[in-house]
Amino acid sequence: KTLFVIFFIFSLSLCGISAFAEITEISENYRIEESSRYNLIKEKECTKVISPIIGFNPTDRFILGGAYVFCTPEEPGYYLCTQFIGSTNKGLTLSLDYQKLSRTPLTYEISSGISNFPVFYYGLGNNTKLEDETQIEVSRYFLETRFYYKNTRYFSYGPFFDLESWKEKNVNGNPQINTSDDETTFGLGFNTVLDKRDNIFSTHNGKYIRFALKYIPQKLSSNPNVTNCLQSEMDMRYFRLILFKNVFAFKLSGGYSDSDPSFPFMYKLGGDNRLRGYTFGRFVGSEYYSLQGEIRRRLDKITSMVI
Repeated sequence: KTLFVIFFIFSLSLCGISAFAEITEISENYRIEESSRYNLIKEKECTKVISPIIGFNPTDRFILGGAYVFCTPEEPGYYLCTQFIGSTNKGLTLSLDYQKLSRTPLTYEISSGISNFPVFYYGLGNNTKLEDETQIEVSRYFLETRFYYKNTRYFSYGPFFDLESWKEKNVNGNPQINTSDDETTFGLGFNTVLDKRDNIFSTHNGKYIRFALKYIPQKLSSNPNVTNCLQSEMDMRYFRLILFKNVFAFKLSGGYSDSDPSFPFMYKLGGDNRLRGYTFGRFVGSEYYSLQGEIRRRLDKITSMVI
């Protein structure tokens, strides 16, 4: 039975790698054009991919799941991705990402998901200790909606709306550390984006600057302990093609809150995005700054190397 499971997963992985290679080849054709931000040069047919997800990380342990991706090269068109993932750390998550691509100035993105993946908690601030790690069982639902109005070829702006539902569970009847009261909270804000990347999926040259203001009103939260909070966040990225077709990527980001937000809306460092190499949520607080740099090298259609 073990050999059969290994062979089955390996076969699915080969199918997934083949599908990923197809997506990579198509994404390489997405270039900025005068007529369209997402114009495809060569591909004329819709792309449908079903792929397994297999991996390991220290937070969730072994993960296994699947994804379905559908995208259209024509405009108006759209990109759709749905994923289902389970882990040996007793976590399940289902997520959906949708992006509308249009020749008109107005586009929008929707991300939604429901999850009961456990959260690791070490306390708040910079002076937390690894030995204070506590695993918290959480049921979470989120919905993020972004609208963008393209004012010029590179600049766009628009409102966004966030919904966060957070409920902590008891383990064997014993209450855990209460990071936050159970809550369902709405946040609303405004984005400005300057995007001069040569390729939105596989960037070689260009820059990306995003500034966002988010307001979390107490009246739009089920948690009576939530106070009015205004958050500002900046994300600046720079890409440059250097010797031997390597890409240098640089990112400077930071966030600030004028009061202490509830735990679901606090900034979290760690995981596979910011402060890689640390568990997600290793450092949590109401403000942060982050500096990241890397050199990327694509080896072939399905393999990349990053330092």
